[in-house]
Amino acid sequence: MPPECCPAPCRVLLVENTVRGLGGSYESLFVTASSLDRTRFEPVVLFFQANHFVERLRALGISVLIARSMRFWERSSYIEKSAGFRARLPRRGWLGSVRRRLVALVRAIVGGIPMAWTVYRILKKERIALLHTNNSLERDSMSILAGALARVPVVAHERQLAPCSLFARVLSRRVRTLICISEAVLEFTKRSGARTVDRRRIYNAIDLAALRAVRPALPPGPLRVGVVGRIMPKKGQRFFLEAAAIVREKFPETEFYIVGQATGEDRSYEEEIRALSRRLGLEAFARWTGYLEEPFSLMASLNVVVHAAIEPEPFGRVIIEAMALGRPVVATVLGGPVEIIEDGQSGFLVPPGDGRAIAEKILALLEDRELAARVAAGALRRVEEFGVENYIRQVERVYADALGDSPRRRPHPKDEESTNSR
Repeated sequence: MPPECCPAPCRVLLVENTVRGLGGSYESLFVTASSLDRTRFEPVVLFFQANHFVERLRALGISVLIARSMRFWERSSYIEKSAGFRARLPRRGWLGSVRRRLVALVRAIVGGIPMAWTVYRILKKERIALLHTNNSLERDSMSILAGALARVPVVAHERQLAPCSLFARVLSRRVRTLICISEAVLEFTKRSGARTVDRRRIYNAIDLAALRAVRPALPPGPLRVGVVGRIMPKKGQRFFLEAAAIVREKFPETEFYIVGQATGEDRSYEEEIRALSRRLGLEAFARWTGYLEEPFSLMASLNVVVHAAIEPEPFGRVIIEAMALGRPVVATVLGGPVEIIEDGQSGFLVPPGDGRAIAEKILALLEDRELAARVAAGALRRVEEFGVENYIRQVERVYADALGDSPRRRPHPKDEESTNSR
């Protein structure tokens, strides 16, 4: 039955405002929109850049809107062309403080206000009953402002371990429920000053059945170890390569896959680690795949998947994907991965920034096939908690609670026409 606030399914606007490449938030939004009970909730999705999820969602009968983002400073072309100029700007002292404040003001005017207007207009035009922002309190603050102005209850996802500005902290009071993707994120939001009405930990979800049906892309052959994720310093690909050099001493024919690509300013980091790969003698054994829209069949071909982050990870979506594929995972003991992996049972946890520690666990898994099989079985058992059914049931409960506190909403005009025609 639909919630009491709406005689017809309640229209929910899900807003994804990232315009700098595609990340795990897009995957999570797709899971949310595609899994909702359509007798209770009618999803409408708003993107600020074109992407391959648009057609996938429309094929499921979900309304998708694409708006223009004015956040030019997040586009790769701007980042590259302005790199020299920005490098000359003051970053420390009072001049650096003034620069940051001016930049924040310009970004709010140029990018934030148009975004708030766009979301506000859509909330009104589409007769939206509930707004669900998909990124973080800080990134979504202007969308939350639009929800407040439109008097639409707001549910917000928090996917980052990042502090809130004063503006975001003030607006957080208009958020009915903050969905935190891990206990690490939930505890961080308490310290960051977020003042939402309610906050709940709901882990990200994956389609377990679909992943378990994936077949390896590569035929049986050499041992294969990989790291998956956007290439950037905090993801720790440097330490994966250091571990690879150590593993090769014992297993010289092993192939090492670096799945992902760098964007914007992080491209210099990719150049650095490619040079490191050559210095370590890995050039003939390193496989740089670039960004893969569907990396799962390649991941299923790996003997070990590594997550080498050197900063706390809010969750670690790649980890549960690898676990669902039955791959043993070695991850750093920071943030979300600690909540996912039971060390020694469903994977291994190692100190961050320690290539030798990563290598030791990789070698243990490659040398002892029985150990690798036990860990893989433990991963398959553990990952059951991250299925879509469990996730969407919790999200729908959040929606129902938020709508229960809101004024009664009129049905969408299409529903009124249907009613009047009877």
